[in-house]
Amino acid sequence: MPSGTILSKSQCPSTQAERDKMSGIPYASAIGSIMYAMICTRPDVSYALSMTSRYQQDPGEGHWIAVKNILKDDCKSQSGFVFIMNGGAVSWMSSKQSVVAQSTTESEYIAASEAAKEAAWIKKRGPGTFTEN
Repeated sequence: MPSGTILSKSQCPSTQAERDKMSGIPYASAIGSIMYAMICTRPDVSYALSMTSRYQQDPGEGHWIAVKNILKDDCKSQSGFVFIMNGGAVSWMSSKQSVVAQSTTESEYIAASEAAKEAAWIKKRGPGTFTEN
């Protein structure tokens, strides 16, 4: 969600014409889709989801624009990894990829390459690096 985006109850429809216009908008369905993505692969959208889901009962056009911005595809994939040792995360990353992949497979190779670099760095640090003192 763009910085400075403010959503409020004052943006809810105030006339019947506005309510009729919004009745055809799949707002709740879009919120559900974002929630699924957040739970499965995109924890970075949790704040935006919490802000927009508050208005499911009576969304206005400003709320819908905010939801569309969350759903907007900017061509770069979100990818990441987490390394776990003894039940705890020791290294993780989640970010937009620096290049636009031509396919899902290529996107997965890019993410695997980043994870392999991190694994090599962790291995180079040695076995005692992540133990408590």
